[in-house]
Amino acid sequence: MDERVGSVMRVLTAMEELDHSELTRGNVKAASRAVESISNDLRKDTGVSNAADSFTKLLTMAEKGNWTELRNARNNGLMPNARQEVDELVSSLQKTASVTPSPAMGQPAKKKDVDRGYPPQHTAESDREYQRRKRDAELEHPERRRLEPSWSATPPSDYDKCDLRRRDDPKQVSSQISQLAAERLRGTKSVALDEATTPKHVSDMFVDLYNGEWTAAYEELNKSNRDAGETIQHLIRILQNAYDHCLKTAESQIMNMLMHMENEMLYPNISAQSRSALEAQVRPDRRNVALVRESDDMIKEYRKYGATASLPVIKWLFYEDILKTIQPAQRPTTAQVAYVDRCVDVCWLMVTQNTPMHLEFCRQGDRPSAMFRPFTRMGNAVQNCVWPALFLSKGGSLMEKGVAHLV
Repeated sequence: MDERVGSVMRVLTAMEELDHSELTRGNVKAASRAVESISNDLRKDTGVSNAADSFTKLLTMAEKGNWTELRNARNNGLMPNARQEVDELVSSLQKTASVTPSPAMGQPAKKKDVDRGYPPQHTAESDREYQRRKRDAELEHPERRRLEPSWSATPPSDYDKCDLRRRDDPKQVSSQISQLAAERLRGTKSVALDEATTPKHVSDMFVDLYNGEWTAAYEELNKSNRDAGETIQHLIRILQNAYDHCLKTAESQIMNMLMHMENEMLYPNISAQSRSALEAQVRPDRRNVALVRESDDMIKEYRKYGATASLPVIKWLFYEDILKTIQPAQRPTTAQVAYVDRCVDVCWLMVTQNTPMHLEFCRQGDRPSAMFRPFTRMGNAVQNCVWPALFLSKGGSLMEKGVAHLV
């Protein structure tokens, strides 16, 4: 099969399965060039232009990192149309290839292209061959390696711009980490990681979320004749569920990281099955065990710097497991999607601080408090919590006041 077809089918399948790890900028651009090349060849051979407008739109979404729009494309017909367009392109290309004359006597036959997995011809053997050729090509062309952007729906932060995790070249990664470690030992800063993850920075993001995305979603929902009180409750429910989801996930994540680090430090290169047998013969010094277990602050610091790496999966889990239970049946608007995305972003950065930041929600019937300012007018009791108060930690100092609807 034509190698161009493999490039196109790989990206289309990744879009259908929402596999963002395959939707790198290099793969998307390769698929775009492949579609254009196939269309030009068919136009030359048959004189007919085969359009792939739907697939081109999906490629544009993938290149810009519009993950939510790609998810919605499965339901609004854009994804099925793209599959049909690509199938027609491939079918036309195969028909053209079948009538191409064989090479003249004495000329070497053209090497058969490896099957990359277009469904009718896909086999495990062809996939292994593709992976081998892909690795060989990467070794031959190291200059093609590049830093890919973060696939978060939010604009890239300072940390995203200095992201080391998406570099493919091990030598580049090793060199960059060594440089970062040396500069830290000297007390200098080469990247703005500290500023991008401080509680003050997160607090500013929290204020911007209320003034920006919350306000836009509130105004948009009120246009659909929804009761203002219901709108406030719906939006605050999204934020509260996002915070609870992020807090629970962060606690589970740090426990797993601590457990794996302890096992590897005390029993390096020993599997869990072999550990019980080894413990009867070799026991680590208790002081070293205590030292390893007290290093959780370093693990939390490491997790704080790399927190944005987890955001795509955190958002996907929130959409799939939680949002469906609190979101009305109708399709969410653009402003609502932006609000949900930003809620998860900010809440995840809150809970991945060394000490998680805390949100305090007032309840209906509560007396007015100095921690909350009135929404529209003064009153003697709380009707709805419009926006929670933000604390540095649970029981810590107040960083931002909340907003309460009083009656």
